[in-house]
Amino acid sequence: MIKTLHIDIEGGWGGSSRSLYELVSRLNRQKISPVIAHRSKGPIQKKYAELGINTVHIPEIYSYAPRLQKSLKIFIGSIPRLIKIFTAVKKIEQICDEEGIDLIHLNYEGLFLMAWLLKLRLNLPMVCHSRTHIPKNIFGKIVVLFLSKFVDHMFFISDNEVNRFKLLAGKSRNTGELLWNIATKIEGAPNFESNHIIYLGNISLDKGPDRLIPVARELKNRESSLKIFVYGADRSGKGFDEELRNRIRTEGLETHIELMGHTSRPQDELVKSFALLRPSRSNDPWGRDVIEASTFGLPVIAAGKYEGVIQNNFNGLLTLTFKGDEVADFLERLKSDEVLWQKFSRNGIQQGHEKFSGKNQVKQFSAVIERLTSKHW
Repeated sequence: MIKTLHIDIEGGWGGSSRSLYELVSRLNRQKISPVIAHRSKGPIQKKYAELGINTVHIPEIYSYAPRLQKSLKIFIGSIPRLIKIFTAVKKIEQICDEEGIDLIHLNYEGLFLMAWLLKLRLNLPMVCHSRTHIPKNIFGKIVVLFLSKFVDHMFFISDNEVNRFKLLAGKSRNTGELLWNIATKIEGAPNFESNHIIYLGNISLDKGPDRLIPVARELKNRESSLKIFVYGADRSGKGFDEELRNRIRTEGLETHIELMGHTSRPQDELVKSFALLRPSRSNDPWGRDVIEASTFGLPVIAAGKYEGVIQNNFNGLLTLTFKGDEVADFLERLKSDEVLWQKFSRNGIQQGHEKFSGKNQVKQFSAVIERLTSKHW
């Protein structure tokens, strides 16, 4: 039996922890016995408990994710949490000793400093997921340097992350591979008759939920029956969600857009919906929201040009501008053309069955775990 420790930061409040759950819950428990260490308390604890998987809350877990801008400011702001990193490492050491852990899985590249300290203290095989587009700056290079040196194998959620890592790593010794996220199994069927348009993501500037307001304005001006429901939380504490609410109230757009807060069951909202919008300013149309919506059969309108998940005019629309009138035009076109909507829906479902069902992902992940632990033994 291989015993693995998976280190998570979100506790079920974001896509990375849900992606981890979809992977871990499918592992062959006769061969691999997982334990989850998580920084944030959240809904994922109950879901793991239902599977008989042990979880340990470690609030001192430290992560830092640089951005294209203000990386130094973000790092300085994280210093109070950085001071507690040794407490986190000590607690993880204790878990590894008590549980007889054979391998550590870091669920996010922002845990790169944890990788360094854990490798020095425990010298266990270690794998890591790269889930974001690491910026091309000195801070991004530092992240990649640490991961290349202290992690034995990298998993990337798209080939965009693979290419960025290689660019920043240069002649790195690290090996890695593409491992697509797994779509949650959703009961029910997509509904052409629905008037719900859905957004799933953090309420932050880079995720672009404010770009949905011009879309709502256009829908209102056209007296459309469609309405945008925005699901997500402002985890920065900067009040961006309240700013959006004020804009919606000021423009009188409540009939066409509404902020719903966080949902722990996004699949329930997808079942109610007609299409999904991803207005991210990062132009990254390959996140969990996109994969799950398309696999379920919802057309997706996303900012960006990468066609690894959404293929333009195949299972949705890709746009580099995400202008309100452009997006509203496409939504109304879909609403008036059920044949086109059904075509996008079928294509998304078929692609999801082939690419995001989890069968290949579990096989890939398990093979790496078995290889690295056999070397360790």
